[in-house]
Amino acid sequence: MRRWLRRSLHRRMPPHVPPRPKRSRRRFQRLQSPPILTCVRTCVLSTRIVMTSEKPLMRVLALAEEFDAALIDVPSSSIASDPVLDVAVTSADSRRTIYRLVLAARGGEVTAREHTPSKLPGFCPQLHINGDGTFCLGWNGAGLLAVEDEASARLWWARLHGYLRLQQRARRLGHWPDREWAHGNAAGYQNEAEVAAAQLGEDFIEDLYADKFEATWCGRIHPTHGRMLQVFREGVPIYKVSERHQRVLNSRQACICVKGDVKRHRRLRSCGEHLKLAFDFALALRNWVSAEDEFWRALVKTSATCCGRSATCRLRAAPQLEPETESPASIDAAAQGHVRERLTAAQWVFERHLAWIAAAEVKVGIIVAIQTAMLGGLAAAFSASEPAARTAWAYFATFLTAGFGVLSIVCAAMVLFPRTSGPEKSLLFFAKVACLSQEDYSESFLKSSPEELLRDWTAQIHRNAQIARDKYIWVRRSMGWAFGSGIPWILAGGLLVKV
Repeated sequence: MRRWLRRSLHRRMPPHVPPRPKRSRRRFQRLQSPPILTCVRTCVLSTRIVMTSEKPLMRVLALAEEFDAALIDVPSSSIASDPVLDVAVTSADSRRTIYRLVLAARGGEVTAREHTPSKLPGFCPQLHINGDGTFCLGWNGAGLLAVEDEASARLWWARLHGYLRLQQRARRLGHWPDREWAHGNAAGYQNEAEVAAAQLGEDFIEDLYADKFEATWCGRIHPTHGRMLQVFREGVPIYKVSERHQRVLNSRQACICVKGDVKRHRRLRSCGEHLKLAFDFALALRNWVSAEDEFWRALVKTSATCCGRSATCRLRAAPQLEPETESPASIDAAAQGHVRERLTAAQWVFERHLAWIAAAEVKVGIIVAIQTAMLGGLAAAFSASEPAARTAWAYFATFLTAGFGVLSIVCAAMVLFPRTSGPEKSLLFFAKVACLSQEDYSESFLKSSPEELLRDWTAQIHRNAQIARDKYIWVRRSMGWAFGSGIPWILAGGLLVKV
């Protein structure tokens, strides 16, 4: 019995499948009519969107109607092909503009371009339209938005509408109306500069957005620090960076995170991570400008032409970027750049002279301290000595030591003696600056040309060089008298003090 049940359970009967009814020719013709075909394609598209919601393009298309966009055509039966949409954009004055766009999926991102360039140019770096016609909706390192869910798809649509509104404003203004990313590899350096500036303070990042910073290489290569990068803020130098040592040169200065002259502020090396951030900002700022110039030079070599939509486009002056003969304007610009480099070098030389003057005064302090100790010890030994020990030789050695010590201190005093003589007119020398009112000095400084500032710097360099020379002459004399007083001081001590 068990054997029979087992055979019955394992017995396989062939399934009975009824034949599939064939579609009639008349019904097939009805499906081919345009209204029914459009409805079927729409239903199929909606079904594919729901079933394949993991794809970025599907997520974007699913929200098209919500963002005032209508699907016009799907070129093939596969949804992987590029769909065409009419996107209506409402500007601030309530005017509606319809753009016919083509969407495409690239990895996790969705790109958009105009179907036929009519309202927008086919290529314009200043208007952020790439060479293939796609819109630059963000930079690859920080600005691109991966469409991963419904929320990111909504952000993508919001960014597209904002981009098209900016295009409408740019057409009226003649330039891009908003803060923008740099072109090519310069965008990466721009991102590094903005990250460093944001950590250095709100004033720092606001001045960066206002284009108030500039980083230029100094004209002279320092034998110790190599090439030096000078950072300017509103035309005023704030700090230098050594390319060879990869650091800020004067880390003892007040931190740059506070704008203006703030007393009792932390030094740059003691203000958190600002010392490293200052170096990163300077290098990123310089690389940003260099990469931007390199992008435009490479673009000019491709014989790209300007579309005429942006007044700030460098392609407008493409023939003048590499002229065969130098024009007067280019000669003047080169001369101004040469003067600027000379002015930066003059500032560095002036700072070196001030450092030499400060070093001379430090040496004098050591000499005065030693001489004071020697004279005090000699006076104590003389007062404590017995009358029999005060021989003629003891008096001679004592007076000789005292004379040499006094001469050494007098020479040291000549080093510290202030020298306030200078040129009749100067925007740098404190004595002449103090003679002017604040308004007169500000007006004179603003009206002065780079050549006049360079003359003022060189005059101050020459005058401070004379002061440094005189100070070191007196330092050498003071050290000579100090060394000369050593021998009679030892002799006097040996005669006056009995062991």
